Amino acid sequence: MMKLSVVMTLIAGGMLLASAEMQEGVWNNHFDYLVRSVQATLRFKKSSTYYHSNQLHICKKVYAKQPIVTGLDSLMRFGNCNITSDTIQSNVTFKYILRFELFAIAFPKLIVDGVVMSAYMRVKNVIINMSHTLYIQRHPKVKVNEINLIAFSGIEFATSKPEHDVLVKDGEFLIGVAQKISDRLQLMQPMIEDYLTLFYMKLGGYIEPEKDVPQKLA
Repeated sequence: MMKLSVVMTLIAGGMLLASAEMQEGVWNNHFDYLVRSVQATLRFKKSSTYYHSNQLHICKKVYAKQPIVTGLDSLMRFGNCNITSDTIQSNVTFKYILRFELFAIAFPKLIVDGVVMSAYMRVKNVIINMSHTLYIQRHPKVKVNEINLIAFSGIEFATSKPEHDVLVKDGEFLIGVAQKISDRLQLMQPMIEDYLTLFYMKLGGYIEPEKDVPQKLA
């Protein structure tokens, strides 16, 4: 098996490491390239910049039918991406925080105490704490270690029935929305692992990049 530093240099395409040795610490350039890859994939794949669900029971008196979350392609690094490496086990762990520049939820039909209305929510601070480990074996493989919603604040909220706009002050309602997002993140973990594994396999030249996604990640 090749040394970890050699394999990581290969995977990084010679662009992302300053030397042949893998250095622990901050590795923002690599991670920003990864984020741009995610953004490009979301923007050039049909229906990937948003997510919609079926009926959701948000809290005891509130139901939402087919809410739509938009702004998924605005994902960004928030702070440093820190890495630690294990040359014996041949793996590298990345720890980082993500945020969305735009995160909005459209509620085409919101039912509050039996009253039907439409509503809109924009959240300024949606912050996710995350880490993943890249295992350097015969082929790269990624495992997500944690993915947790750690901030959900700065909320703008309006309904088609203004007397219900005060719902944004209902802690149970906001906790319910945040919990649905957190639950969705947990369900996405296998998909995220598959995407990250594919990302490193492409960088390492194990497979050809997809032709419908631009290679220039601007």
